[in-house]
Amino acid sequence: MVRLRPELFFRFILLTGFISIVFIGFFTVRHQTKQELRFDARAKEQFLTVMNSKNAIEISFHPQDTVRLSDSSISIYLFWSPWSDKSIEMLQYVDRKVSVIDSVEFELIALSVKESREAVLEVISEIEPTLQQTVHWLEGTQIYGELAVPGIPTLIIVGVDSSVIESFVGVNNQEFEEWISASFFN
Repeated sequence: MVRLRPELFFRFILLTGFISIVFIGFFTVRHQTKQELRFDARAKEQFLTVMNSKNAIEISFHPQDTVRLSDSSISIYLFWSPWSDKSIEMLQYVDRKVSVIDSVEFELIALSVKESREAVLEVISEIEPTLQQTVHWLEGTQIYGELAVPGIPTLIIVGVDSSVIESFVGVNNQEFEEWISASFFN
């Protein structure tokens, strides 16, 4: 039987703990990156097929809301949830950003995820008056699952030609800001 001397045991535990933390951190970041890359590819291949298979009447919170509104505008789909303050902040941020762009028309479609209809309607009634753009509110839990969206909030931007232009997972205002600036202010 191998025994560590008591004075070396503490160093051994510290070293083992440090190595474990490094491995866990590395593989967590690696897994998240791979998951986001797979989602991006899946979104570009399957998003419109999944969205077109849904009946907007069945998944809307307001009778006038639809899954895809216009072939002359860019559609921004946001997967969000009432319990996620970050997703509500992202919706408000996107609303502010697209409101100042006059050269292109945007449609904002908010797809709520994993929450009761009553909770979603309560949050909608609170934030809708503060928004500058019209937002189309849809139930998105099934779509979220079918696309295996890796997190909330997630943005999917669809161009006028119905192709997925870009997707953003998580709250990354700087990345979205850079995309908006490069796409519409140059």
